[in-house]
Amino acid sequence: MTLMREYELSLQNRPGDGRYGAFDACVLTKYNDHWITSPNVDYVPQPFIEGARVELLCDGRMGHIDCFQWPQLHAERYIWSACIPRKLAYLDDSMWKWMWWDVTQSAEDFVLERGSAFKVGRIHADKWKLLETLYNRLDGCMQDWMWRCPHYNGPLKVDAWLRSCRQCLLHLKQLPFTFRDTVILVTFCQHLCLDVFGMLEYLETVLPPATGSFIDAIDHWMGAFTTDPGICQHLFEVRIPVWLIWKPNNVPEDMRVLKEVEVTCPDDIVTDPENVEPRAKPSVTPNAELWEDLDDPAIPPAMSMWHAALKDVNKDAKRVHPDAPKIAYFFPHPALFVRGESSDRRQRYLRNWLVSRVGWITRLSASDSSPVTPRSWRDFLNTIPEQISSTFSGDQLREAANLFGPELIRVQHDIPSQVQLWDISISLADLASMDRLMKSKILWDLYEHNFQFELVTLSCALMLSSSLNEESEWLDLVHQIFPGDSELTMCAEPFPGENRGLGSSDLQSKCEYVERLRSLLALWSGFPPDLVEPLPPSASLARVWAVERKLAAFYVQCFFDNFGRPPILPCFIPISSHDC
Repeated sequence: MTLMREYELSLQNRPGDGRYGAFDACVLTKYNDHWITSPNVDYVPQPFIEGARVELLCDGRMGHIDCFQWPQLHAERYIWSACIPRKLAYLDDSMWKWMWWDVTQSAEDFVLERGSAFKVGRIHADKWKLLETLYNRLDGCMQDWMWRCPHYNGPLKVDAWLRSCRQCLLHLKQLPFTFRDTVILVTFCQHLCLDVFGMLEYLETVLPPATGSFIDAIDHWMGAFTTDPGICQHLFEVRIPVWLIWKPNNVPEDMRVLKEVEVTCPDDIVTDPENVEPRAKPSVTPNAELWEDLDDPAIPPAMSMWHAALKDVNKDAKRVHPDAPKIAYFFPHPALFVRGESSDRRQRYLRNWLVSRVGWITRLSASDSSPVTPRSWRDFLNTIPEQISSTFSGDQLREAANLFGPELIRVQHDIPSQVQLWDISISLADLASMDRLMKSKILWDLYEHNFQFELVTLSCALMLSSSLNEESEWLDLVHQIFPGDSELTMCAEPFPGENRGLGSSDLQSKCEYVERLRSLLALWSGFPPDLVEPLPPSASLARVWAVERKLAAFYVQCFFDNFGRPPILPCFIPISSHDC
């Protein structure tokens, strides 16, 4: 206990300089009687590595000790298992997400056999075709790899795994099973697909060159725990997420530690034992992390009425529209620049956003561009390489490259010395030493732009058809909610020196903008009847606040009901501490 306490005190003095190695710690945590460190990721998943009963649960998987759902102890015999994709990385991919599909007893998933005296059936033909499409894609990738590496004689038998997968698919198509057996067979087929995916990733991924102080792991891989320093070194070198488990008295005194963290616990893994009762078809499950406040001093101050509305929203998944689109944003989510990843990567994200910001705003203003998934934003901001490999990771990068186009990608490789944010010049060479206020202004700009475009999108979805004759009329109503003369782009205006519009501290000005917002939302279906009366210019501060609170609650709830996620909300202008 004394050794552990002394080591805790010394951590704060050992951030170190230069590149971190396999036995340094980007993160460190104490878990039970051990220390756990990682040299290449910024989180520590809760370890489930002690003896546990292995059994199938009600979803056909094995809970926390399932290598297809959560990192496990490294096993050399299954070296590729650390490259199995993480579910969260592919949930917004229309094809790969079927590797985690949960079959239900609804008629859309499971069709009972007609004329049978037993309750047996098959998965719906449409769902089977989607699984077959997944198989065909993997088969094509395997054939490409075998053509490039015809003499491979290693231990990974990709073709054998894929043949077993094909056999599962044929059984699911040709033979009726009980629902419980169908669940198990579908899950087994998915596990084989995940295995093949992991094998090809392990065999084919071309490692990018190391830059900066940290050698980041490939973040969509599952990773592995280990107690062996040699294995840690190997996994570190091939960019696999790795967590080294130490006994306290074995931790080297000269280890460099960037920060201490708490373990990350799983929140979406089924732990119920086998259950043959019918299961309701799942709807949208709100992502808990999206609802958490961002704990960073650079985050601009939240507007209290809107923040309270976000906390009070009814997140019942049954409320979400069945055709809700996948999670996507018109501008990068501010969380990308303050949460997770290494400091080097966050700085890279910031640099790439600043150099591409004007080009992206211009594209949004000139065309009907769609919002971008978080995965594509991360790929783009992390720098799209000039040469893209033919692996699954490369397919994701190629999708992002096609989405953003060669002009925006080119600026990532031809970095200017400085960029313009509103009327502020920013030296890209000084990003590492950028002060909190400047970063807050960049984040405020992202909050403001996202809020504006999301407001337009939701207005388009909820506007009553008989409200206005011309699209330009309701767009004009949207523009009037935001101060300034440059509509939605705000490329050339001076950065605001004080809060305006909905954030104004002047009662008359705030009343005016709250009334403009009320006039727009009054045209939406489901608008609260107690808000139909206009807000008079002479309204008291209490009355203005009360109306704003109800409008914020209506907006946030409508957004969740239609998109299945929290909206990005307006913030106050960031100010320096001496101006407070």
